[in-house]
Amino acid sequence: NNTPDLSGIRVSLWDTDGRLVNQAITRSDGSYQIKALKGNYQIKLWHNAYQALEQQQVTAIQLENDLVKDLSIQASGMLQISVVTSTPALPSNTDPPVMNNQPTPAKVTIICEGPCPNQAGANELDVKQDPLPAQIYRFEYLNTSGQATIPLPAGQYRILVSKGPTWSVWPNLSTDQITEESLNQAQNNPLLLGELITITADQTTTIQAQINEVVPRNGWVSGDFHVHGINSPDSPIPLVKRVLSFIGEGVDVLVSTDHDYITDYAPIVDQLSANLWIKSIVGVELTTFDYGHYNAFPLVYDPMQRNGGAFDWANAEGLGKKPFEIFEWLQSHPNTQVVQANHALGGYFGAIKPDFVKGISTADPKPYRLPETEGLSDGDTGLWAENFTAMELYNGFGEDSVWGLMRAWLTMLSRGFKVTATAVSDTHKINSSQGGGPRSWVYLGDQFTDLASLSEENFALAVNAGKLIGSNGPMVEITATQGQSAKIGDTLRIDPTQALTVKVEVRCPSWMSVTTADLFYQLGEEIIPIVGERINREPISPKQTLTLTLIENSQGQKRYEAIFSVNGFSTDGYVLAVVHGGSQLFPITHENQVPFAYTNPILIDIDGNGYQTYPFAHLLNQKQAISGKAQINAIKARQTRPMTLNDLKQYLPEVIEHELQEH
Repeated sequence: NNTPDLSGIRVSLWDTDGRLVNQAITRSDGSYQIKALKGNYQIKLWHNAYQALEQQQVTAIQLENDLVKDLSIQASGMLQISVVTSTPALPSNTDPPVMNNQPTPAKVTIICEGPCPNQAGANELDVKQDPLPAQIYRFEYLNTSGQATIPLPAGQYRILVSKGPTWSVWPNLSTDQITEESLNQAQNNPLLLGELITITADQTTTIQAQINEVVPRNGWVSGDFHVHGINSPDSPIPLVKRVLSFIGEGVDVLVSTDHDYITDYAPIVDQLSANLWIKSIVGVELTTFDYGHYNAFPLVYDPMQRNGGAFDWANAEGLGKKPFEIFEWLQSHPNTQVVQANHALGGYFGAIKPDFVKGISTADPKPYRLPETEGLSDGDTGLWAENFTAMELYNGFGEDSVWGLMRAWLTMLSRGFKVTATAVSDTHKINSSQGGGPRSWVYLGDQFTDLASLSEENFALAVNAGKLIGSNGPMVEITATQGQSAKIGDTLRIDPTQALTVKVEVRCPSWMSVTTADLFYQLGEEIIPIVGERINREPISPKQTLTLTLIENSQGQKRYEAIFSVNGFSTDGYVLAVVHGGSQLFPITHENQVPFAYTNPILIDIDGNGYQTYPFAHLLNQKQAISGKAQINAIKARQTRPMTLNDLKQYLPEVIEHELQEH
């Protein structure tokens, strides 16, 4: 069929009952060999670059004889694409210089015009748990050359070029180019109206696209703090492919967090010459089986250790390490660490059954193979620790868990325990769990000049200080003013008898729109999770809601504002914002999403002594839980031993009951 390289075509042999019997992969000349028993079969061909012809009927394969069966497949066509930008090759905190068109990494989304041709089923894939979204034929991530040649089956497609939520898209469709008929065909989503192309067999279609970063940085840096690759047992993504996907999605900081394996992406970044486009930070996801997953960064990678130097939380044959000990080890690396409790509703919080007001746990440590702690009171079981600095509020695109986690987060904040609420992708794949979706934005201000010189220490300090927003698209900032002004992560001294002005500002590309701003402050005791019960995941009612006003729509950027007047602070407190609603984000996001973003709080001080007079101070139990150091000393004082069969017989019913309740 005139195609010089026919390697990689999957040849599948099916019996008359529809069962897959055997498979082969073609060589470069198209030859293949399949062994089979005597019988009648059908042969099917699959490759993502070719349009398979009708399945081939094969009859009466004799056990003792070979059968030669020649098959045909339609030749592919080629899409040759190059993407350029006038944005500098490193995000900067200063006004970018005007540049001639330079290559840029990007994501090319190939959208099917009509039914997708030759879509792979489970039997055509080696990795079966990474399906493409409906209507999408392929995502292609371009390296720093900004170029790719992509073989495709003959047919019609629409092409969309993007690079995350602060960049323009190509084509940049204006409203007068969009007809009602075409919008209806695209399910009322303009992003699906990419450039229409026709791929013809044995021919090359050429595209040149330009995209630019249109949302100003203003000192913000994006990061994804929960990322898996091939070093995690549940991720099939090679390290090179992971980095390519991140630079294509426009993520600035990639934190490696493989399960109990410390991975260093820096050599891959160097190999791809991508240092100007992305900063990698070494981290880990410490993955206990049943009492929580915990991320930390930056850590030190140890190439002499098989797991890169990850911590043995199981403690060999002894009893396991308690959360305080885990957090202590994670913070034992040089300089400052971010220690993050991951997806805690089904992890740390769900396991230990905390009383978030008292700061204690109520779950029995024995089912988790953890030592008991002596000297505790008030029902405390010694599993709660407050030496973590952050918690995931927004994991993947699962907004349903945001509100349950927000109840826990704001309860802790309201009694004086401050942690930063992060947004992460928890990506294990490429298509079905998108890198940088959602992501955290960290404010570094003048400390940020470019990614090549970004300080890991300053980055970690800013995260722990709460200078962070979480978002699936829009940039949101909040400013509180009463005489002086404060921003996210700051503390503002106010006169509680006077009104506080709070401005919420949203910035996004012109292809995105956002509708609503909600303000949360001084929430009452109704948010407090009930000890031992499943945390309520229903949305929390905001104190105030306003429709965002479009202030600016120029040079590819939209800017919205909402201005609130706030009264009623009788104690120290907090104020934070959530913005949501508006345009569809698919396929920039790989799931059907509308904009959603939140801020960490501005703390409010009414008496001049900092954030000390907490909203829930009246609920605090005077009998405080034993300190973390005392927990460690009590553990070390005990004689620990390996778990015996009698122990297992005693504790196994409790473990099973816990798992049934949680899952």
